Amino acid sequence: MATEQAALYYGVDTLAAVRGASSGFTVLVLGGLSAPLVGALAPALASAWVVVIGVVAFVVAGVRIGGATSPVLHGAAAAVGAFLLVLPLVLWFSSPAPPAAQLVGSLLAALVVGGAAGALGDRRRGAAG
Repeated sequence: MATEQAALYYGVDTLAAVRGASSGFTVLVLGGLSAPLVGALAPALASAWVVVIGVVAFVVAGVRIGGATSPVLHGAAAAVGAFLLVLPLVLWFSSPAPPAAQLVGSLLAALVVGGAAGALGDRRRGAAG
């Protein structure tokens, strides 16, 4: 029986990063699909919904890295991975395409929120264990 070893690229455990990115991507897609419903039921929340979903998705991605060796790096990598996974859908279905400043801002938010969530998730796991 073979033992499972983490594949490391530039110090990032790819299994942990992909697990987090997949979870964050799922939140982004489901949140995006629910945006028209939120807009119809609560028009005042419609404009903030996409931002809230983005932050929640990046937090989920950052926390889902598990016991990574570098939680800030892994959380940021997972959140950026989730953003990069959803980016083709955003570009394909947005008319007109979002401005470059918005995309760069989203990428920076993924880095910061994912890294912070990874660090806080690691502290939470350390306190529980």
